Amino acid sequence: MSDAYYLGIDLSWTASALLLTDGAGQVVRKLQCGTEKKDFPSRPARLFAMLEQIRGWLSELPYVRMTAVEGYSMGSSNGREMAGGLGEAVRIELWKFGFQYIDVPPTVLKSFVAGKGNAPKELMLQQVLKRWGYEASDNNDADGYSLARFARAACEADRPAVVEKLLRKTEIVSPRGMAFREPA
Repeated sequence: MSDAYYLGIDLSWTASALLLTDGAGQVVRKLQCGTEKKDFPSRPARLFAMLEQIRGWLSELPYVRMTAVEGYSMGSSNGREMAGGLGEAVRIELWKFGFQYIDVPPTVLKSFVAGKGNAPKELMLQQVLKRWGYEASDNNDADGYSLARFARAACEADRPAVVEKLLRKTEIVSPRGMAFREPA
């Protein structure tokens, strides 16, 4: 499994974290990117800049066995539409590049990492370090890493219960009619 790669994507307009790990859970590549509203004349210009950063980074990756994207926070009231626009645009890029992915709701990710769906950010940071020895630079980095670990767990025959439960309720999105990129 050491030649398999897993991608975790935690999206935010100001602090996205994308982490590629190998089968042993070691970070192979990482992108932390974001934009500031004041730096762009319009929302489309800001979205374009974010997508250019992410698209360029994705284009350089080796074959990825599974990607986990943090799902939408359905209870949020601030910036929901903008987050949805960014999220769908990145999912389209994943589709175009041939990556299969699964959406992981924030509560499921927190349960996977910390054992409870409402775990605060500090506990998530602590658990990522305790469980996997990964010293995240911030909560976005911790979520991106946790998502990569979730992607790996989704591919295992003996999955944790929280992963199995999500997989029964949702589907893994695969680009139909598009060949996956072969391992380098």
